[in-house]
Order: sequence, then structure tokens, then C-alpha cells
Amino acid sequence: MKVLPIGEARRRLPELVRQLAGRTRSDCHRPARTVRSDPGSRDRSGAHARAATPSRARRDRGNLGGRRACPGRDTSRDRALVGPHRAYHRREASEAAHVPAAPRMNLVADTHALVWHLSGQMRRLSRRARHAFAEAEAGRWTVRVPAVVLMQVVLLEHRGRLRISYRELRDQLSIRPGLPIEPLMPEDVDEARALAALTDPFDCLIAGTARRLGLALLTNDEAITGTGLIRAHW
Repeated sequence: MKVLPIGEARRRLPELVRQLAGRTRSDCHRPARTVRSDPGSRDRSGAHARAATPSRARRDRGNLGGRRACPGRDTSRDRALVGPHRAYHRREASEAAHVPAAPRMNLVADTHALVWHLSGQMRRLSRRARHAFAEAEAGRWTVRVPAVVLMQVVLLEHRGRLRISYRELRDQLSIRPGLPIEPLMPEDVDEARALAALTDPFDCLIAGTARRLGLALLTNDEAITGTGLIRAHW
């Protein structure tokens, strides 16, 4: 680098300033240099983006509540909050699956209770009797009809004391699986012998059937309940 004397440097200073200013302006208007991209590098970058897509999808699926994952976000707290609720619902579903079903109840129907139910005289039935027949109609309970009840209905029909005929009663029983007919057995007569206080033979056999089956009797007959030998459901 050439060193100029002080006098000559002072004389040439304006010229040097003009040269420097012109060089700066020319640099500002010079077009930007274009850098050619390498096709291989572009392919590699696209492959890299495609390879990163599955990991990003997995990261998004792992987020709770559908929120986009943040690089510095700690999702362990969200999992800790949601975890107890999931455990509660699993426990609730498990308990619901193990709830024991209501026990199926079996009863025996007396003549007047059956006739009132099938003839629509619901007001004459007690609340418990109406519930029992409703459960039998739904197939959840069984109310057995002693065969001797059918004979008693025939006699009452002949006397004109029924609102329902024997044939109608039989037809209704045939389409109600919750009201099956219980056949008369010799053991029913054996049980009826202990009910000597009852003067009506039909009452004796109906009560004897209930005793033989070990079931409660749907009855409001005080003559039967007064013996103390029959468990009534009314």
C-alpha cells in the first residue's frame, strides 16, 4: 500500500471520496447473484419432508383434546387428568356388567284375583297384586293358575256371576306365558287335608296347590288367610 505525504493526501482527499461514493452506488444496483439449486438436494429435501410427515401425524394423534402439539408442551399432566376419568368409566361399565338380575318370583293365583285381572277390574286388585300380574305379563315373574280354578270359573259362569266367560279366560291364558296352568296333583289333595277349616273344596285345593309348590298365594280371601297356613301376597 502506497503512503502519500500529508500535503498530497489533503489535495487528493475529495477525489478519493468521490471514487468511494461511486463504488458504493454501483454495488447497490448490482443484480443479485443467482445460485442454481441442485436437483438432487431438492429431491432429498422433499424426501426428508415426506419422511417427517408420519412422525408428525403420530405426534398429532398423541395430543389430547385435538390440540396441536407444542415442542415444549408437557402432555403428562393432561394424561394424568384424563386417566382417572377413563378409569372411572371402565369401572362403572364393569360394575354395570356384574349387577345381579332381579330374582324371578313365582306365585299362585286365586280365582277372584285372576278373574279381576283378566276382566279389567284393576281397581279391585291391590297395588302388590297389580304389580305381580304386570310382571307376569312382561315375562319377568310367573303366576301359576291351578287347574281347579278353571272349574270354579265354569260354575261361576253358569250362575251369571262373571264378566268374562270361560272360553275368553282360556283364550287369554293361552297367549300369556307368564300365567301357566298348574295341573292338579295328588299331593295337592294331601296338602288340602291340613286345611279342614275351609268349607269350600275349591279353596282347599287352590291353597293345597300353593302349599305343595311352596309359593305365596295371590288372594284376598280372609277365609284362606285366616288359617295361618297360607302365605298370602296381597
